Amino acid sequence: MPHPEDDAAQAPTSVQAPAPAPVATAPDPTPAADAVDVADAGVSREVDEPAVEWDDDAGDGDDVEVGDGGDDDDGGDDDDAMDDDDAFAGEDDEQSVLGEIAAADIVLDPGEAETVEAVLPTIHPRKWIRHRRAPRERLEQIAHRYDVPVADFREWNGISPDTHNVKQGRRLRVRARRLPPPRRKLDYTVAAGDTWWSVALRHGVDARDVRSYNWPYKGKMAPGTKLILWVDPIVHDWITDGQPPETVDPGQQVRRGAVGIGPPDDGRLLNGVEIPPSSTYNLRLPKSAYGTTYAVSEFVAAMADFEKTGGHGRPLEIGAMSRQNGGEIGTHRSHQTGRDVDIRLPRKPNVARFRPLTPKRVDWGATWKLVQVLATHDVAVVFLDFDMQKQLYKHAKAHGATEAELRKLLQYPRGRGAARGLVRHSDGHVRHMHVRFGCGPYETECVP
Repeated sequence: MPHPEDDAAQAPTSVQAPAPAPVATAPDPTPAADAVDVADAGVSREVDEPAVEWDDDAGDGDDVEVGDGGDDDDGGDDDDAMDDDDAFAGEDDEQSVLGEIAAADIVLDPGEAETVEAVLPTIHPRKWIRHRRAPRERLEQIAHRYDVPVADFREWNGISPDTHNVKQGRRLRVRARRLPPPRRKLDYTVAAGDTWWSVALRHGVDARDVRSYNWPYKGKMAPGTKLILWVDPIVHDWITDGQPPETVDPGQQVRRGAVGIGPPDDGRLLNGVEIPPSSTYNLRLPKSAYGTTYAVSEFVAAMADFEKTGGHGRPLEIGAMSRQNGGEIGTHRSHQTGRDVDIRLPRKPNVARFRPLTPKRVDWGATWKLVQVLATHDVAVVFLDFDMQKQLYKHAKAHGATEAELRKLLQYPRGRGAARGLVRHSDGHVRHMHVRFGCGPYETECVP
C-alpha cells in the first residue's frame, strides 16, 4: 500500500511480450506507391526487431546492450493542493452526462494478465544493461520502463536535471530491476480511411510521435504510403490481440490501448479512453473524464458492484479523472496519468443538490458501502479528510463493522499521518473522495 505522500522472480532467459500476430519479412525499403499490393494496406510488418539479451552469469558491472536506437534524428503533504470544490469546477460550460445504461452492462476487456509483474517479472540480482535510445523516447520513459528512479538513471549517465533529451541512438547505462523488450520498428502500409489518430491508436503510439517518425508528414496518409512506427511490443501485441480499438463502441465497451506513463503527479496519458456514460453515475466534467483502459475498467466494474449493493438511489457525481492526453489538469497535483478519479460523497435522499454538503447531509451508509466495494478492486489508495473519516468510522462501527475491517479500510483513528488503511487523509478532500487505481498489467511505463 503506497503512502499518499510518496511520489522476486529469477531472471528468465528471454523476455517475451504476448504473442503478436504473424508478420511477413521486411518489405523493400523503396517501393513505388502505386506498386503496393492491396493486401498490404492496413498491415504492419516487423523490421529489424532488436534482440533482448543478457548474460545470466554476468557480474554486477557487466553491460548488456538492449535495443536499437534507429538511424534518424527526431523530427520536428496533501496529494492535491486544491480546494475541495475545484474537483468539480472549472468547466462551467460543460453539461452533466447521464447515460441510459447501467454500469453492469458495459463490457470490460482489460486483457488476461492480472499484474504488470506477471508480464515483466522483477529480476534478482539487478543487472547493468545498455539501452539505445529509440526515436521520440523520453528519458523518463526509459527509467520507468526499467523500474528505476529517474534521478538515479540521470546520474548513471551524467545527464543533468535540466537536460530533457539526449541524441537518438545514444547508449545509456541502466541498473535494471526488470527487462522489458525494447521498442520495435514496424513498417505500416496506409489503408483507405486511415488517419494519424487511427494508426496511432491501433499500434499503441502517440499520434504526434507517428508524425515525427515520418517527418515531413504532409501527404503521407494517402493509401499505399509506407509509414515507420516504433512500438512498445507489450502494448502493441495486447492491442492487436483484441478488437480493433477504433471499432469499439465507447458507450458499450472499454477499448484497449490507453496506458499511463510515469507517476500520477508527473506523467501523461497515452490514447486515453473516456469513461462510458451510465445511469449509475453522472460525469460532471466530460472533458476530464479520460483514463487508462485498466483504471476505467476497474472504475466501471466498481460502479456496477456498488449498484448491486443497492447503490445510492441516485447517480453518484463523478468529477475529474484526466484529460485525454493526461498531464496537468487545473490546480490538481495528480490526475495526470488516467488513474485518479474524484467521487462526490453521496447526499442523503432528502438533501437537494444545490445545498452545501456538510457532514450531517452526507449519506454515510452509502459512503461506507462505496468504500467496501472499492476495497474489492485494484484501488491503491482513497484520499478523504481525516475529520470526515471520523464520521464514516462512527457510522460503520454503529452498523456492525468489525474492528479488523475498520483497521483495514480506514486510517482513522490512528492519526492523519499514519500509513495505515485504504482511506488516507489529504487536505482538500472534505466533500469528495479521491480514488487512485493501480497500474494495469500492460502498462510498462506506469509508476504506482
